[in-house]
Amino acid sequence: LDAPNEFYISRRGLLYYLPFDPLEQWTSDPVLSIADAALNMSGVHHVTISGVAVEHARAIGILADKDVKHVSINGCIVQHHGAQGIVLQGTIAGVENSTVFDVGCTGLHVHGGEMRTLTPGKVYAHGNSLSYVARYKRTYQPAIHWGG
Repeated sequence: LDAPNEFYISRRGLLYYLPFDPLEQWTSDPVLSIADAALNMSGVHHVTISGVAVEHARAIGILADKDVKHVSINGCIVQHHGAQGIVLQGTIAGVENSTVFDVGCTGLHVHGGEMRTLTPGKVYAHGNSLSYVARYKRTYQPAIHWGG
């Protein structure tokens, strides 16, 4: 490595990185994530997440899919993720009063119900603040992707 911000991954899986600034000048610890989701709540029922900061996943900040029921994400800060901030798919579930920013694709992906049977999902998203979304994939990536 001969220039700042270069990296190399060896055949054994070791990461070599040359930062812009010397380590002595860093104001925080480095973060390297290989997790697809920082917080995986898939398939859960009757769970509330409140006041949590979820940061630095390779893909999704909070993943709550596979038909979650009675799930509430309230007052959380979700930031610095490679893909979606929050993915929520289920019934009687929602995101409120949370902040999502600096994500690669969609900020909130909220879906619920059953189209074939016209069963309502009763999902909600209100009082949230979303900014700096679609920083990686810039087309067809709304701040909120809604269905149900």
